[in-house]
Amino acid sequence: MGMSEEIELKLLVPEEPDIEVQDLPVLKPVQRRTYTLINRYFDTPEHSLTAAGIALRLRYREGQWLQTLKAKGTPTGGLHQRQEWEMAVAGEQLELDRFPANALPADLDLASLQPVFETNFERHEWQLHVGDADIELVWDQGQVLAGERRVPIAEIELELKSGPPEVLFDLAIDLARVIPMLPSDISKAERGFRMVSGQKDWPPTPRRKDDLDLWLRAVCRQLEALPASNGDLTASLQGLSRKAAEGKNQLGIIQSATAGLAADTPVWHRLPDSKALGVWLIEQNRVVWTQSEAA
Repeated sequence: MGMSEEIELKLLVPEEPDIEVQDLPVLKPVQRRTYTLINRYFDTPEHSLTAAGIALRLRYREGQWLQTLKAKGTPTGGLHQRQEWEMAVAGEQLELDRFPANALPADLDLASLQPVFETNFERHEWQLHVGDADIELVWDQGQVLAGERRVPIAEIELELKSGPPEVLFDLAIDLARVIPMLPSDISKAERGFRMVSGQKDWPPTPRRKDDLDLWLRAVCRQLEALPASNGDLTASLQGLSRKAAEGKNQLGIIQSATAGLAADTPVWHRLPDSKALGVWLIEQNRVVWTQSEAA
C-alpha cells in the first residue's frame, strides 16, 4: 500500500484549444504517453464521504484496477495538497480493509457504499524537469457521467514529483500565455458530486473587506461554471474590477472580461483577454500561496 502527499495545480482549458496542448513549446521535445482512464466514485446515499471531503474511487488503467482514497485537502492559492492512498486490487471490487484504520470516518456505514458516478477520459502524460523540479503534466479530455447526465472534462494537472512547489506556478503562467487557462479548486470528483446533487453554490459578490484567498477561489469557481449564470459571473467580475482598482493594476483586463460576460459571451475562453485573465488569476493565486507559506 502506498501513501503519499499529492501536490498539484489544476487548470481548466478549452475543450478545443486553438493550439493543441502537445504542440506547446515546453512539451514538443518530450515523449508523451496516452491512455484511457475509467474512474468509478463511491459514496453512501447520504454522501457521507463527500461531506467529509474524502474521495473514494476504483480506477481502471491499462489492464489493472486500482483503488484510491484521497483525504480532505487544503487548497491554498489554487495549489492542492492532501494525503492519498493508492494500491492495486484483484478485480472490479473495493478492498476497504487494506486502507489504514483511521483513513475512513469511524461512523461510516461501509455496507451502504455504492457507485455514484464515473469520470472517464483520455489522459496525455508528460514527465518534465523544470528548474529544480520534476513535474508530471497531464491533459485530460472526457466526461463526468451519471445515468443520462454528462459534464465535459477538459483540464491540465501539474503534479509536483520533487522540488519547490512555486515552480508549478511558473510553468502554469508560461502555458497560460499560449492557451487560455484558469486555476481551479474543483476536483473531478467534486464536479461529479455537484452534477449529481444539482448544486451550484454561487458565492456572493465580493466586498472590499473579503479575504483575498477565499474570494479568488470563489471567482475561479464562478468562471468554471460558465455559462450557467452569466448574471452572477458579471457581478463577481465587477467585484474583481474593484479589487483591481485598489492597486492590482489589472483594471483593463477585468473590465474587458466583465464586458464580454455582460454581452452573454458563451464560454470564458472566447473572451478577448482570456489568456491575460488566466495569467493574472494564476499570478494572484501564487501571491496568495506565497503569503500563506510565509505566515
